[in-house]
Amino acid sequence: PSASGARVQLTPRVIRYTATSQHSDKYGSYTAINAFDGLTYTTWAESASGYGIGEGIMFTCATFGQDTISIEIWAGYHKSSSTYSNNGRPKDITVTVDGSAQSFTQSDRMSSQTITISGQAGKPFVEFGIYIDSVYKGKRWQDTCISEIQVH
Repeated sequence: PSASGARVQLTPRVIRYTATSQHSDKYGSYTAINAFDGLTYTTWAESASGYGIGEGIMFTCATFGQDTISIEIWAGYHKSSSTYSNNGRPKDITVTVDGSAQSFTQSDRMSSQTITISGQAGKPFVEFGIYIDSVYKGKRWQDTCISEIQVH
């Protein structure tokens, strides 16, 4: 309950995260923490050769007993419209939920997109993975980015 006694709806929260690779260069480090920092002008960028097919971010979140979990994804580097178009953006992704895989296609637009996962009731924690299957190619760089992931 809240301080006033009214019930408060808790939402899932990310408690651990990692990535298969993380890019770093003279401009900075584009680590997995950037995808969970609440800022759409920071980003995770993979560091594999090419466009990072097969690379991904894995994370664990507490469900607080919720059956349905929404994952809001800002695919691409949302710092500006030029950084968005200059870097790769995930197009087709595989989302794993406790090891089970589902495929999704992200639109090539500079806004968040939501994936809804049901059937999580009774699980205190859920392991997720978001893996790059194909990309919208960047005009300048091959780094594929995800600016933000929020779990609701």
